[in-house]
Amino acid sequence: MKNRFLILLCSYFLLFNSCMVDNFEEGSLLMDSITEVKLISGDTLFLKKEGTYEVKYLLRYFSKQEEVNLKNTLKPKLYLNGNEVENTEIDLSQESNYTLQAEFPNKSKIQSNALNIRVLSIINAITAIKLELKGVSNVLIPELEDPSFDDLFKIEVSLLTGEKLVVNQSFFDFKYVLNGASSDSFQVRDFETGEDASIQISINNIISNALDFEVLTIKDAVEEIELKPLDNISQINKAETQGLLTDFIAINARLKNSELIDLKSYPGIYTLEYNEVNLSDFNINQLPDGKFKLRAAVGQVFSNSVDLEVFDPMTYIKSIDLILDERTRNVYAVAGSSELDFTYEVIGMDNAVLTIPATLVVDGQKQDSFKNIPINKAGTVNVHAEISGKKSNTIQIISRQNQVLQKVRVPIIFHVLDNLENEINRATVDFELEKLNKAFANEFQPESAIPRSSNSVNSFIEFFLVEMDEFGNPLQEKGINRIPSGGLTFNNTPSKEMGFLFKNIWDPRKFVNVFVGRMDRPAGYAYLPIIKDRDLDGIDKIDDWYELSFPYSTVIADFVMGLPSNTTLAHEIGHMLGLYHPFGDMFPSNQCIDGDFCPDTETHLVVPTGLSTVNILKNCENQTFYSANIMDYLVNDNSFTYDQRERMRTIAVYNPFFAKESNYLNARLKPFERGKLDPSIKPVACAHLNHFGRRFHSH
Repeated sequence: MKNRFLILLCSYFLLFNSCMVDNFEEGSLLMDSITEVKLISGDTLFLKKEGTYEVKYLLRYFSKQEEVNLKNTLKPKLYLNGNEVENTEIDLSQESNYTLQAEFPNKSKIQSNALNIRVLSIINAITAIKLELKGVSNVLIPELEDPSFDDLFKIEVSLLTGEKLVVNQSFFDFKYVLNGASSDSFQVRDFETGEDASIQISINNIISNALDFEVLTIKDAVEEIELKPLDNISQINKAETQGLLTDFIAINARLKNSELIDLKSYPGIYTLEYNEVNLSDFNINQLPDGKFKLRAAVGQVFSNSVDLEVFDPMTYIKSIDLILDERTRNVYAVAGSSELDFTYEVIGMDNAVLTIPATLVVDGQKQDSFKNIPINKAGTVNVHAEISGKKSNTIQIISRQNQVLQKVRVPIIFHVLDNLENEINRATVDFELEKLNKAFANEFQPESAIPRSSNSVNSFIEFFLVEMDEFGNPLQEKGINRIPSGGLTFNNTPSKEMGFLFKNIWDPRKFVNVFVGRMDRPAGYAYLPIIKDRDLDGIDKIDDWYELSFPYSTVIADFVMGLPSNTTLAHEIGHMLGLYHPFGDMFPSNQCIDGDFCPDTETHLVVPTGLSTVNILKNCENQTFYSANIMDYLVNDNSFTYDQRERMRTIAVYNPFFAKESNYLNARLKPFERGKLDPSIKPVACAHLNHFGRRFHSH
């Protein structure tokens, strides 16, 4: 057994040694068969920069018959510029050439091909130059700012590396080729204007493409002109202005190179035309008065035209007509509360209306506006308009000092008939009383809120619902006396109505008698008062022996009771307190006469329908005016004026038959005695809502 093991071991060693010899001989034969080594690399061209770089390479081996795939078990020797090196690192900071070669480690020591590697500066790597204009225009204008080459042109270079770079003058020193001639410098001013020119550049003997351009003067380069008034001015007042016409306008030009310039900076280039006639003098004071069209011109290029008006007020304006505007067309005011609106018209020497702005002057103080001018003092306020010393007519505003007066409290009773189409309850009466007191306190507003009269005031008259009847007995409903109607409809049988009212009124010295009845046509009517111990225009004066001979009261249609915007009750009680309609219906309807004896209400003719749905009426001068007067025929109203207040308070005091709180509370007041009914005394019948009223018939 032992001998057999030794024999096997010896056989194994002999076999292994034989294999080793065979493999070595095969490898040696393969290496010796290599006849060519190729060195390949994509890293053969570099741009100069700081640092180093290890060149990447690939070796390929070939025998006579084919390429041999040798595993990476062999390391060739590398030579850089003939010197053996461990790696292929090169210096990029220096412009230089390198040769890289490999040596194959076989018996023949076969040398690979040599690779040439270059490190170049950019200037030496340039293969082409492209020159472009930075702007969209090829027009150069030397009179403008002198631009640099870099301001005008873009340079793009193509490199051996395949890269493209945008460079400028700071990269290289290069030469200019201007109109085919070499030059060391470039300035736009060096070119002759009015000629075509070309430019190229040369870098390291490489010539760019040529760019052609025009060299023009500003005058020749103007393509479009825009003329524009500064601050939208359209009028120039010589009396307030010194200087030149050009101080009021902007003149801008667009040039052929697309640049915008202010032509006023180049005064010798443009001209100005006044109605197409050249102006030789731009001085404002040398211009003729009037309206004209102004335009600018550069050669045959013209601007747009603008309309201007130049004037001397003293010689150009014939008159300035100042009037009150329709919202406040009233020369009466209340100091501290009235705000008036004015308007004006400027008339030229040829009687044409001029649109020249004026200034409003109130008692010597210039105002910023013609609207909402406060009247703060009592007395005469002088108002005029002026334009640089040229004055309008003067409007004298009659301003009265507003007063806080002692309140007059008035007891009131509502006699509600039993044949009404609309229910009248306590809430309805309370609501009517609230509206009535607001109207007399200058606080009422209809649902469609409207401005008050500029002359409106608080009358300081307040109504209250009574709690006792004429005999001193408590009422079942405060302020309400329900009475049988007997089937009476008001405004159908006047004599019957008058008798009914005269019979049913309570002592008018203690009660304002309001009858709420059924009506077919008007919304209400009332009887005018009488007066004692005082004269009052339009009111009959009585003596001590006078006995009441008419039903001093008012009748209100049930259909207007409780309507939020309706002021019929205030209107009718206004009649009971001596107020007439402002349209003067005590005179023939075609006469426009101040018939209400209140100077601060605007007199006018009543509208044909008897009721205006708007608040703009026409006065006797055919001028429109705004009215919110409760005594007018309007759908919406809210105001009593100062003079109306004075008239009503005079009646409240000097009419012995107008209800007073002191009489209502006086148990010892002499009993009321009716006189003989006088059927000739007629009430004032009024139209409210959409009903027509009768004219007043004087008693």
